[in-house]
Amino acid sequence: MQIKWGEKDPAELKDEDLEAGYKQMVSVVKESDDTGDNLRDLIYVLKDFHVYMRNCHGKARLKEKGLLAPKRVLDRVDVDLLSRAEYDQLPDQISRRLRGSKWANHREIAKALCIFGFQWGTRREEARLARIRDLQLEEWEQLIVQPSEGHTLKSPSARRRLPGICLERREIDELKNWLDKRLATCTEGDYLFGPTESGASCISPSIFRLLNSIISQITGTSGAEHPTHYHHLRASFASWSLLRLLLPAGGKVPDYLDKQDADWLRSGANFDPEDIRRRNQPWVSDVFLISQLLGHLHPFTTMSRYFRFASELLRLYIERSRWLRPDDETLKAAMGECAKNVRGGYAQCCIRDGG
Repeated sequence: MQIKWGEKDPAELKDEDLEAGYKQMVSVVKESDDTGDNLRDLIYVLKDFHVYMRNCHGKARLKEKGLLAPKRVLDRVDVDLLSRAEYDQLPDQISRRLRGSKWANHREIAKALCIFGFQWGTRREEARLARIRDLQLEEWEQLIVQPSEGHTLKSPSARRRLPGICLERREIDELKNWLDKRLATCTEGDYLFGPTESGASCISPSIFRLLNSIISQITGTSGAEHPTHYHHLRASFASWSLLRLLLPAGGKVPDYLDKQDADWLRSGANFDPEDIRRRNQPWVSDVFLISQLLGHLHPFTTMSRYFRFASELLRLYIERSRWLRPDDETLKAAMGECAKNVRGGYAQCCIRDGG
């Protein structure tokens, strides 16, 4: 609104100018929003704002009734996830697409952006517009997501500190090499991902078109109506990390997972729940934890739009339940056979003892 109307008071605008402003905002966000999340949020905000303008400043109803109507397509449940094996293919595919010394920086940046998405669950612009000071790899591996010049966050909850709980040694080494390379010619306030040795410019958003193409190719969804893209790295981080936290002790991992995914869930290497939540048992706050790491305002968003294994966890817990999957003795007890035996034994004792 500030960009559109400047210092003008929206309450003093004509009804048609106010509606034209809404329309332009929706149009601009729609062109740049790959996932539909930002557009959905904008529509809800503008809708609430116009209710306020009507109630408090006497503005008229919108002539274009569908302008601020929630779009059903935006609430489409997007279930695409990358497996561990598919994620591990990304570096090789990036190297094949960006060959030669001319593309050396782009090659390293593309790989780093994938690490940010899959291992930290960052949004596109949170990764692309990170500053050098935001990546801290000396005492501990962590990424700070915070606003800076030219970079505003989606919401106050998007400001967060992300621990490197899942980073592998290879990934840490790649990030350190890139960070050292940038620090040799840039200051800590410069962009982390710049296409040249200078820190004045940031890598273009067009790099995500390349990554989207590679990701859809690896997942075999290139020709699909909704191909897999960069934002699915974030969804993968949410689902895999929360499944790992909530997986019951002794519970079997889902049978349909391939060996690499199953082994990663079982191993716990580079991922210690006790270091994160200070206890070793699944509990409800695990959902809040992952929600905080994703920068969501409410854990409902995490569970309803990002987590893919809720039904699978329910199956695993049911399998461990004595009453929902009872053994033979429990079934007999439930049918009263044990009680009959006890009563019969008691009666025989009474007869024998003259009671």
